[in-house]
Amino acid sequence: IGSFGLQPAEFMKLNLILYLSWFISKHQYHINDVFYDTMKKPLLITAAAVIMVFLQPDLGGAAIIAFICLVLFLHSGVKVKYGVMIFGAIGAIYGLVIAVVKTFGSSIPFFQSYQMERITSFIDPFADIQDSGYQVVNSYYALSRGGLFGVGIGESIQKSGYLPEPHTDFILSIIGEELGLVGVAFVLVLFFYMVYRIFKDAIKIKDPFAQLVCIGIGTMFLVQGVINIGGATGLMPLTGVTFPFVSYGGSSLLVSAVSIGIVNNMYINDQISKQPK
Repeated sequence: IGSFGLQPAEFMKLNLILYLSWFISKHQYHINDVFYDTMKKPLLITAAAVIMVFLQPDLGGAAIIAFICLVLFLHSGVKVKYGVMIFGAIGAIYGLVIAVVKTFGSSIPFFQSYQMERITSFIDPFADIQDSGYQVVNSYYALSRGGLFGVGIGESIQKSGYLPEPHTDFILSIIGEELGLVGVAFVLVLFFYMVYRIFKDAIKIKDPFAQLVCIGIGTMFLVQGVINIGGATGLMPLTGVTFPFVSYGGSSLLVSAVSIGIVNNMYINDQISKQPK
């Protein structure tokens, strides 16, 4: 909107976590069967959110939202067989897409051309260094150049026009170049410790709604971080997902900060409720 930019998918994640946590906590005794009539509404809303974000197009955002919802349903008591079926279906679809692209190299309906290029670059980034594999290969160069201790803060060469999106998708690659493996390890330890504490505190909370909210937010951070790390290191296809609290991005930073505030609020209120009156 003019010079003001907004990423709706970021707010969709948190809103869905709050809605599903509220709904599931109110229908806890009927949640064990996803085909129960009560479950139709949240499942339809979740599917609509995933489809809208996917068509934006934002494949990474859609995947994160779908995974968050899946974890919330599984945590709340849905039969494990449904989770296994969903994970199996996701794996089969992903494997089919990779096989089609690798075999035929043709376009797939509903996938943008750049999304196809990201899949092909994931398969073999060095097959087309100047085009589809350009980002991943330059990410490798940045990480390799950094070595163990890096070249120094502000001394990165890759961020000066060689590596696209160094402030968002590939922020970890630049950290690796400037601060080395030690710097990347330090950032990742802090990040995964934060996620660990969110899950640890969530387990201690007695209120079902508050526990589900914390589980959902922890899952959001975990999945988003793993996808960003996987893209920067070539272990997963690029999806344009930011790294929480590190990548540049107003919407992402705002939602992340609000999410941490909500987690703290849930935990503090739980501790207050346990105090003797």
